[in-house]
Amino acid sequence: MKTFVASACFAVLAMAAPLSYSFTLLDHPAFAQVLDGNVLSWPNDDGTGYRLLTYAIDDDLLPNEDEATRQAAVQAILQSLQSWSDASAGIITFEEAIFAPVENHDSTPKVQFEGPSIEEWIAMGQPGDMPFGWGANIDFFSESPGFTMYSNNIEYRMRNGILGFTAIHRNGNRIESVDIYLNNNFDWTTVIPDDPGDDSDPVGPQFPVYSPGGRPIGTIGSSGPSTAADAPSDPGMVDSLNYKVGSKKKSRGIARFSCSGGFCIAEGHAHGEAGNGEGAATSSEDPEYDVETFIVHELGHALGLDHPDEAGSLGGAVMDPYTSAELPQSAGDNDEFVMFSYYTGIKRAPSTDEEGGLAHLYPNPVPGDLNVDGQVTTEDAIIAIQLWLDGGATPRQVRAIDIVTQNGQIDFDEVAWLMQESLN
Repeated sequence: MKTFVASACFAVLAMAAPLSYSFTLLDHPAFAQVLDGNVLSWPNDDGTGYRLLTYAIDDDLLPNEDEATRQAAVQAILQSLQSWSDASAGIITFEEAIFAPVENHDSTPKVQFEGPSIEEWIAMGQPGDMPFGWGANIDFFSESPGFTMYSNNIEYRMRNGILGFTAIHRNGNRIESVDIYLNNNFDWTTVIPDDPGDDSDPVGPQFPVYSPGGRPIGTIGSSGPSTAADAPSDPGMVDSLNYKVGSKKKSRGIARFSCSGGFCIAEGHAHGEAGNGEGAATSSEDPEYDVETFIVHELGHALGLDHPDEAGSLGGAVMDPYTSAELPQSAGDNDEFVMFSYYTGIKRAPSTDEEGGLAHLYPNPVPGDLNVDGQVTTEDAIIAIQLWLDGGATPRQVRAIDIVTQNGQIDFDEVAWLMQESLN
């Protein structure tokens, strides 16, 4: 079993969007629903506030790619999990399941949500302490156009016009099981060109978009949030596959889309032969899409976030990552967001916006615990003083201490409060 410890969507717009920070939650709840706590998240069944989620990756992931790309794609998934754990400051951790992934079809037999398939359960000797279920909490697959599944009586279908989709099985406000699917019919890569500003990328044809977040239309821990993903741990993999982090590729062209029944297809020309609903052949001139960028985005859905640029049309609240205050819906229309609904280039780590969304859904269990070690000590007070003097606090840090003034920043009143708490 692999265990990891984390270190401390999509259209090209004619003009750059104004700088703004915001997030929206899965299924775009209205602000009144948010205030009532009527939002989707992974359950806190043990009462600690921490979430340990299991994951499993299908052995037959991206069968149309060469072996090097397939291996690198697995590394990209693992790095994406680590990046989200970093963004949560270790409140969310991930551990590899001891059983294979299972698709969460409504028709798939299960006793509980997490567990091996019934076939694997029988092969394991039918252990009573491990009933059969729908695989890990988050399973990763790839499928070709024409693949269809149902979860929560919602149809999900792989089409030519989407990079993939995330099937989220809900139970009230609980996220219970997630499957993330990549589209086999695309050219996938983990390589970033040496010149991120290169203008050679194709422009003009309309390219695919993310699915609508599963809507009907190791342990990875953390010593603190990071601003960029680290490269995979295997240096050989890094060197041989040109696995680079932090640069951005030129955006690829306008991709507008319509959604229904749990899938999206790009309007007009998309990847392959638009509109046939089956697996069209891949052209040698088709662009490549970054695996990690796709997985990071879909994991945002898996954890409870949605497309902020769609909130206005769907009646959802757009919120401030530092305070959860409601913002104008135009604040979500920024193509730099990881959760933006169009593929606009390489984005391999959650940003301030997504960190704020995670902090809203999965807050620090102990107020004032800035280093997230489960207690308030003088070390937290020292961190608070540094943040008050120097600035640069993350949304989670602000939320952990902004208890006195509640103005979205760390003030002296909060520092004084935390110093007193640390001495008690």
